[in-house]
Amino acid sequence: MAREKDDAQDLAAATMAGFEALVQELKAQRAQSQQHEKEVINRLGRYKENPEGSPKISVFNQRGQRDYPLPQLKCRVFAPHPLDRDPEISGLTREEIELVNLLEPGEYRITLNDQSQTALTVQTVKNAATGAIEQMRIVTPAFDREKFKTMPPMATWLREVLAQHPEPIAEAASQVLTMKQEQALIAKGALAVAV
Repeated sequence: MAREKDDAQDLAAATMAGFEALVQELKAQRAQSQQHEKEVINRLGRYKENPEGSPKISVFNQRGQRDYPLPQLKCRVFAPHPLDRDPEISGLTREEIELVNLLEPGEYRITLNDQSQTALTVQTVKNAATGAIEQMRIVTPAFDREKFKTMPPMATWLREVLAQHPEPIAEAASQVLTMKQEQALIAKGALAVAV
């Protein structure tokens, strides 16, 4: 009986020792994990994309969103998927937003990358009371999965469509700077940039 009691006490002591060792190992792993998390957070903080006070210069807005914010789209636009109206997350350049905002409803032709032409329709939904355009849908067979690869860049087909609009709109579209023109003017110091 005494021997069984000693064995039980030895087993209990060994179990407690093992448990204590496991607790110590878990504490060490947790401390190591917390240290790693702090290092990652510090590293991300240092390379944060747009820290507070940043001019937020990007390929979408070369002059900087902080001082020269992108314009908003004039209405909800589907081309073919919905384009976000928040200019900072829309994925559209300043040039593309300005061109989309000039579009008017109608039937147009665009030239694809393979030099073939296809139809493009701009459909709008207007507010019955004010007449303001609330929604715009751009429809073309080129948005098909197979043909989508032949679509030229958005700014290119927008300019082609706007050139087919009445004179005042076509003229306004021709005055919209391309991103390359804007970049050249910035490089010359002719356009101010957020700093």
